[in-house]
Amino acid sequence: MKNITPKLDQKLIDKFNNSPISLTYLKSILRNDGHERRQLLKDKSDKKDKNIILPMRTVTNILEDHIIWAVLGNDKEDWQKSALYFYNPESGIYEKNTLLIEELINTVEPQITDRNIKEVKSKLRIESERKFLTNKPDLYALGNGVFDAKNHKLLAYSPKYVFTSKIAVNYNPDAQEPKFNNWSFSKWINEDIAENKEDKIKLIWQTFKAVINSNYSYHSSVFLLDNANGSAGKGTFEQLLQNIAGKNNYASIKLNQFEKDAVLATIVNKPLVIGDDNDPKKPIDSSENFKSAATGDTIVINDKFEKVYSYKPTCLIVQSLNELPKFKDNTGANYRRIRVIKFNKHYIENADNRKIKDEYIYNKELLEWIVKKAIDVKIDGVMIHTKESNEILEQNKIDSDPFLQFVNEIIIPTNHGYKFQDTTYQVYKRWFEVTGHKLGLETDREFNKRIRKDTDIKQGRRWRDNHKLQVWLNIEFNTYSGNINEVDIKDIERTRK
Repeated sequence: MKNITPKLDQKLIDKFNNSPISLTYLKSILRNDGHERRQLLKDKSDKKDKNIILPMRTVTNILEDHIIWAVLGNDKEDWQKSALYFYNPESGIYEKNTLLIEELINTVEPQITDRNIKEVKSKLRIESERKFLTNKPDLYALGNGVFDAKNHKLLAYSPKYVFTSKIAVNYNPDAQEPKFNNWSFSKWINEDIAENKEDKIKLIWQTFKAVINSNYSYHSSVFLLDNANGSAGKGTFEQLLQNIAGKNNYASIKLNQFEKDAVLATIVNKPLVIGDDNDPKKPIDSSENFKSAATGDTIVINDKFEKVYSYKPTCLIVQSLNELPKFKDNTGANYRRIRVIKFNKHYIENADNRKIKDEYIYNKELLEWIVKKAIDVKIDGVMIHTKESNEILEQNKIDSDPFLQFVNEIIIPTNHGYKFQDTTYQVYKRWFEVTGHKLGLETDREFNKRIRKDTDIKQGRRWRDNHKLQVWLNIEFNTYSGNINEVDIKDIERTRK
């Protein structure tokens, strides 16, 4: 086994740097080398008409002579769990395309068996170099090379840049915002979508940047939301993001599909994940994989075509919704990963608006200008939280959690007064009965723990029936809520005396 200390195969790197080659040419090299090796074996054989099949070791050697193979990660533990990658001199990035790898093996020896293909792949993985992923925020893998934002120049693709994804749009230093007959992209972003709100404009441009910088995670996801009336420009914005990423460079995964192995596997090495037509009536029971993928944490990929392996996504997850779903996990760990962009304008369907979605957002000059401008957008580690986004998420957090609904609806902060803890719990139980919720906190101990943990309500002690009991300070009950009335409260208080 080769030394796992990351090192560069300088001979092959120089070859790909000095003379980038196509996959077609690479296959011809492999094919010719395989043919020459078979001919040598045939010349040494006593039976000149013997059908010669190259040994597995020879096939592996030929592949190692002409291709850079690697297992990738951010540390040694990642290397142990990585899939097999190879540097594709045509795309300029490292790929784990299973079918293409098997095709390259078959090119060397067309008569190789499926079993031996698996053995060659296993040997390549064992003997390949261990490489650290390039995840610097100032390096962008673009359609025509690697852009170095620190030095502001475009570099040629090279195996020394260990990227596993890139976007399709080229970097053009001379790009300018194009003019269209009756539509301005900047006006659409600033006025129609962002409503001239500076923080919202910034979030939109950070969204573009997060797609463009596809090998670096900003630990954020973006939810596109409208008023459920449609024709708000949300679909156009989605398509624009897909156009920046490029054809076949994005995965389609809805929120409730992240826990499905077969669907999750499509996320690998994609700059963008789009989830369209999410059903808000379906609660999100589990969001573990979504949270991990949004923040670039390790997820387990169980692809039916290969062995289970670990992967750290750097894609931007964008979800399109008419309203936010209810999350079973309504913790801050889930919500702090989400940024909401609300689409409040309603468009009338006409020929001019159809041109925007069908023509303008595909314009090469526009896409190049967006890339050029987005590269200079600042992101301090994570994408910003806008005022609008925070308000929407806070309301969704309440809507997703019956306990928080109870606190928000029934408990009123005051400057005086108190309520006994056992009474408060009984009011909580009555509210659940009236509203038709399933009781979530089965004991008063669980209920009191939630109040201490998730509210600012202070506790103290007060006398009742010659006993000093725990109370919640400075609160009253809202008897005008429609779900709890004054009679309910008096009945409950009477039973506690």
